[in-house]
Amino acid sequence: MTRSMKYFASAAALAFTLALSQSAQAAFLFFGTRGGVDLTNSPNDCLTIGIGTLNRLNFSNLRRSDSDVSGTRQNTVVAITCIPSPASPVFVVVVMAAGDDEGTVSFLRDQVLSNF
Repeated sequence: MTRSMKYFASAAALAFTLALSQSAQAAFLFFGTRGGVDLTNSPNDCLTIGIGTLNRLNFSNLRRSDSDVSGTRQNTVVAITCIPSPASPVFVVVVMAAGDDEGTVSFLRDQVLSNF
């Protein structure tokens, strides 16, 4: 496993843990990625864009840590993390959504990815 893949797996596991800690009864978990995001120079800038995206999409309970941002909407938790790719300053954005309704979870994940 390459170093960037190890970092990706670590960040995804962290976002997954955050999502489940906020919604322990979640029956569905979907994640998606958007590669080649060249909007920023640092992971901090990428997370700022992420929390702005959640805010624009009317998510509530917005939270930010050093490695991800998250929010809730329609009983679904969505977490975003930004992973630097080897082609700096390009980032891979990982969006994870967890909730009880499959359609809502899938829709919100897609909505966040398309609006990032």
